[in-house]
Amino acid sequence: MGNWPDASNTGVPVGVSLKPSGSLVITKPGTVINGLDISGCVTIDAADVTITNSRIRCGSDAGAVRMSSGSLVMSHSEIDGLGNAPQCIAFNNFTLQAVNIHGCEDGIKFGSNDVVENSWVHGLARGIGTHNDAMQTLGGDNDVIRGNTLDAYDAATDDPMNAAIQTGHLVEALRDVVVDGNYMDGGNYTVNAGATSTDGYPISGYVFTNNVFGHDARYGPVTGLGSGISFDSSNVWVDTNTSVR
Repeated sequence: MGNWPDASNTGVPVGVSLKPSGSLVITKPGTVINGLDISGCVTIDAADVTITNSRIRCGSDAGAVRMSSGSLVMSHSEIDGLGNAPQCIAFNNFTLQAVNIHGCEDGIKFGSNDVVENSWVHGLARGIGTHNDAMQTLGGDNDVIRGNTLDAYDAATDDPMNAAIQTGHLVEALRDVVVDGNYMDGGNYTVNAGATSTDGYPISGYVFTNNVFGHDARYGPVTGLGSGISFDSSNVWVDTNTSVR
């Protein structure tokens, strides 16, 4: 599958020693967390927080990493929802780089001012009646999703889950979102772009380019295209490099 993000290049780097920690509520601006093995959840309530070279394991029904307020940059870390958390991280003002995300019903719920790069979302936690997505949005603006592996498909159970990127029923406008250069697989449709789920809120500047698709969706690579959404011929199949549309 090429050099897409996976176990070899996301998460805590080999050789890094981790110090045990319990749950964290971060309220001091500029806090830097480095090299922790966090058995519990993390709540961000401060600006300019950095988490690097750390592992977070949290099965709370409130989610593993909670953006209460403030902002976060997380790199070379792991978020494990322990098969129970509804999402691994949500909603606004976070940047993820080389993060290994798994064990949650939904990997990432993105809103506004989010950047997800070179990260691996996989191993979604299927439960009774769950609607699992590697990434999901209900609206927001100014987001970049680039160079990730977004794998909804569970090969062990041959379960495609719901989507790699799901645009759900919007609760606010969705604007200026770039989805570029990702590997995506699985889902009923791998991408649901959401044109039929706006609930009266507009979509504009929702752009899909240079993405590579696997063949494990139940019905096809993309649905829900419409006004304000761009999905061009640079989005291709992994094996043939031909356009998926």
